[in-house]
Amino acid sequence: AGALTDAQREVVSRKLKEATHARTSRQHSPPQPTLPQDEVEQLLLPTAAAAELTDEAERERLLKLLRRHGHGCNEAADFEAAHFWFDCAFALAQQTADLLSAANMRLKLLDTSPVSEALYLHVLTELDLPEREQAMAEKKLTQLQENRKHSSEPVEYGDVYGEATV
Repeated sequence: AGALTDAQREVVSRKLKEATHARTSRQHSPPQPTLPQDEVEQLLLPTAAAAELTDEAERERLLKLLRRHGHGCNEAADFEAAHFWFDCAFALAQQTADLLSAANMRLKLLDTSPVSEALYLHVLTELDLPEREQAMAEKKLTQLQENRKHSSEPVEYGDVYGEATV
């Protein structure tokens, strides 16, 4: 009763060969870089984009365009697209205002957004933070925390994008 059929033995043999080949291939491949999986970590990492764009006038034109698209998407209530535009602006300029805009768009998508919360907290740790930006981060963080207190049902961030949550 415990013996394998010929077909089962064939499948086991084939799978063993595939696994052995895959393991051998991985051993001879260069190591893959470890990429951050956390959205906040990815956003806050310095990017090569800023260093690669050496023409200051071109850089400023691109930055204005990114921000204009972000504001336009916000006005059109396309907050998902808006946060991507502001993410790009932040990646290029590393300016706190862009990071706050990106966090605000996420907050509009999900009024208890853990990513927004992490970004506001990050902003509040910056040295020499202008008063206006500090006030904005504090106000939005307080709003988010109030939203969380009054939230009847927790919503996963992935649900906003239709992704499966783990």
